[in-house]
Amino acid sequence: MRMPNYNIEVDYRYVSEFNYPFEENSFDVIICFKVLCYIPTKELRNNYLDHLYRLLKPGGICLVTQNIVPDECIDDAVDEDYRKSPASRFPTIERGDCFPQGEGYVRWFTDGDLEEELRNSKLALTGYQSDEQYGGSGFMRLITLDKGGVFKCF
Repeated sequence: MRMPNYNIEVDYRYVSEFNYPFEENSFDVIICFKVLCYIPTKELRNNYLDHLYRLLKPGGICLVTQNIVPDECIDDAVDEDYRKSPASRFPTIERGDCFPQGEGYVRWFTDGDLEEELRNSKLALTGYQSDEQYGGSGFMRLITLDKGGVFKCF
């Protein structure tokens, strides 16, 4: 698809697995909207970020959005639906994991949890902002990660 008013070619693809059909160093930019909260366990989230690192060209950037909850609300993930779910007894369960309405999985992040996980990846954390300054609720983070630590977006 050609972007109007720009001389660039854009290829949109929906993929649902970590094993993306792309070569290493394939992308200048990768965009992820609220993806991390659907990946169970810190280890799998780190593997996902490592995979994005592999796909980015040197100097490439990854733009990420992610919801967060205030520190004082993180324990609210343990509600009636959580207690009823057989998955709540898995040994891999982490603080902030929840099972909305007894179905599916969502990871709640506090600011500190999210930032720590991002800093522990191979990607350099070069931007981390609240959506409040753009008229948002303050519960969304706009994140820039890059492969090389040289790009500054926010």
